[in-house]
Amino acid sequence: MRRGGLILCGGRSRRMGQPKAWLDFGGEPLLVRVARRLATALENQGLLVVVAAPHQNLPDLTADHLRLGGMEIRLVHDDRPDRGPLVGLAVGLAEAARRGIQRVYATSVDVPFLAADWVRFLFDRAEEEGGFDVVMPEAQGFRHPLAAVYCAASVAWAAERLIAADRMRPVFLLDQPDLRGRTIPEEELRRVDPALATLRNLNTPEDYERALADESAAGSVERAALADSADRDDSASGCETG
Repeated sequence: MRRGGLILCGGRSRRMGQPKAWLDFGGEPLLVRVARRLATALENQGLLVVVAAPHQNLPDLTADHLRLGGMEIRLVHDDRPDRGPLVGLAVGLAEAARRGIQRVYATSVDVPFLAADWVRFLFDRAEEEGGFDVVMPEAQGFRHPLAAVYCAASVAWAAERLIAADRMRPVFLLDQPDLRGRTIPEEELRRVDPALATLRNLNTPEDYERALADESAAGSVERAALADSADRDDSASGCETG
C-alpha cells in the first residue's frame, strides 16, 4: 500500500496578514517545516503533493533542498481558487492517484506541531477491517478533514461530485454512500498526541506568536535536559585514585 502526503497552501491568509507558507518557524519557512514532518511520518518514501493557488510563490521544495531521501515532491495548482479546501483536496488526491498512491494524509500548511505518530496512527486505522476511504479525527467538538487520511482515487472522485453539487464542506465526504468512512474519537487520538498538538493551526498573528513562544520554551527544556545528562555522564566517567 503506497502512502503519500498532501499539503494545502492555497488559502489567502487574510487573518494572518501574510502568507502562512513563508512564516519563519525555527529558522525555516513553515511550509518546509510541515513538509519535513510529514516526510518523516512517511519515512521519506512515496509522494508529497503540495497544492497552491495559481501564481502563488512558495519556498523551495525540491527534494535535494529538503534532503528527503527517496521522497518525490509534486507541486500542483488549484484551478478553482477561492472555492475552499475541498477543491484543493480533489486536485491533490487526483494527482496522488495518477502517480500510483493509494492513501494520502492531508493537512493544511499552518500546523507547525504536526506529529509523525499521529499520521502513522491514522494510516494504520485506515487499513483495518478491509480498509476505509476516509479516516477523520473528531476532537474538541469538531471533525478535522485537514488532519485526515483518504483513499486517493475514490475520494478525489467523490470530492468532485460534491463540488459539482455545490456542497463544499470536506466533512460531507463522510456521508457519501460509495465511500467507507470512520471517525476517530478524541480519547484514541490523545494516545498518540496527548495535547492534540497536530490540530493546532495558526490563523492569526497572535496564534503565531504563541506557537513561537511554545517552541522556544520546549527547546529550552530540551537543551537543559541534554546539558544535565552530559553533566551526569562527565561525573560518572571519572577514575578514582589512591
